[in-house]
Amino acid sequence: MKGETRTKIKLFAAISLLALLILGAVYAVLSWTSFGQGTAMIKVSQIDGSISKPIVGPASGFIFNGIYRLFRQEYPVFIQYQRTSENTLGMWGDGSDTTADYPAVSCFSKDQLEMNIDIMIRWELDINELVQLYKNYPTQNWKSVIASIAREQMRIVTSTKYTAVETIENRDVVRKDIMDAIISKLNVEPSLVGAILNVEFELRNIGYPTEYTASITTKLAAQQQLKQAEFDAQKVIVLARANAEQVLIQANASAQAKVMQAQGLKESIAIIVSQTGLNESEIVKLYMWLDTLKTVDRPTFFLFLGQDGIPILVPIQPNTQTAP
Repeated sequence: MKGETRTKIKLFAAISLLALLILGAVYAVLSWTSFGQGTAMIKVSQIDGSISKPIVGPASGFIFNGIYRLFRQEYPVFIQYQRTSENTLGMWGDGSDTTADYPAVSCFSKDQLEMNIDIMIRWELDINELVQLYKNYPTQNWKSVIASIAREQMRIVTSTKYTAVETIENRDVVRKDIMDAIISKLNVEPSLVGAILNVEFELRNIGYPTEYTASITTKLAAQQQLKQAEFDAQKVIVLARANAEQVLIQANASAQAKVMQAQGLKESIAIIVSQTGLNESEIVKLYMWLDTLKTVDRPTFFLFLGQDGIPILVPIQPNTQTAP
């Protein structure tokens, strides 16, 4: 009997030890938690609804009370606080694009032209405001509130400040005005408790009606043609001025050359007069006759000086006879 009793005691002890080991392993597994960079975790109590301060990742360890987790009296909530897909809002397309959270925003310009504007917004969350933000949005659906604010502010800005043409000509200014309006509204929205930080706004596209786009294209083409015509006209004017200046320069050069030539002739005649004692007027006449002969393509005259030094031109008949 004693042997059987000892055996039962040992068996019970072994079973108890095994049970303790299993319970310890379960407790350890339920207590252990691990999460990465950009993630914060809060512990929510099912008993009193209390929420712990955020634990910022990366973190790992025996963070939970395993018994509480075993009976679902405490559970973790993970919140992405850095710029990730969870903190990115895409609004473009017609609603069928699975890469967008919402369709493009339909807005009106100041002159009542309808536009579909594609945008993307990125942000971060203030870790110190995560608990209150979670209390306000236990399903973490604050993205829908941000989308609603974005639509509202975009429509206000475009309809009160910019015509359709101005949204084309001043795209960067429009983008900045919309971004500033959205950020200002996010900062004062009570339910968001100022938790939205470091907002980035991207104006991806402004879509206009097909007819309006065609008219703008035609207008831009006409403006381009007008600019080209103005350029061509200016080019013609510049070339004309250049040609006129060139002609004037050439005329001045020719006139100057003639003056120099006449001065040289005058000096030459003076030298001849001084050397020969001939009458200056007679020498001038002789020069004029000689200068005239230069213009004759085929000389057919014979020149000699007659009485009193008067030059005489005697026609010379060309020899038309051919050799035998």
